[in-house]
Amino acid sequence: NARGRARAELLADFLEKVDVTGSVNAIYASDKRRTQETAAPLANRLNLTVRIDDHLDTDGFMRRVLRDNKGKIVLIV
Repeated sequence: NARGRARAELLADFLEKVDVTGSVNAIYASDKRRTQETAAPLANRLNLTVRIDDHLDTDGFMRRVLRDNKGKIVLIV
C-alpha cells in the first residue's frame, strides 16, 4: 500500500547514505511481494538486483549468503 511504499523510500534514504567502509553490496528478499517492494527503492538507487531466496530454508539461506558475500555488506529484507 502507499504507506508501505513511503516507508520503503525512507528506509532507502537512510541506508543509501550509510557508509560502513562502503555501501550495501547485496540485497536479499523472500518470495513475498512486500519484501521485494521494500528492497526495491534501495536496490534501484544502488543499481543492485534484489536476490530472491527461500525464506523458509533458514540454514541453507544463511550458508548461501555467507558463501556468496564473504566480507561484504548484505541487506536482508
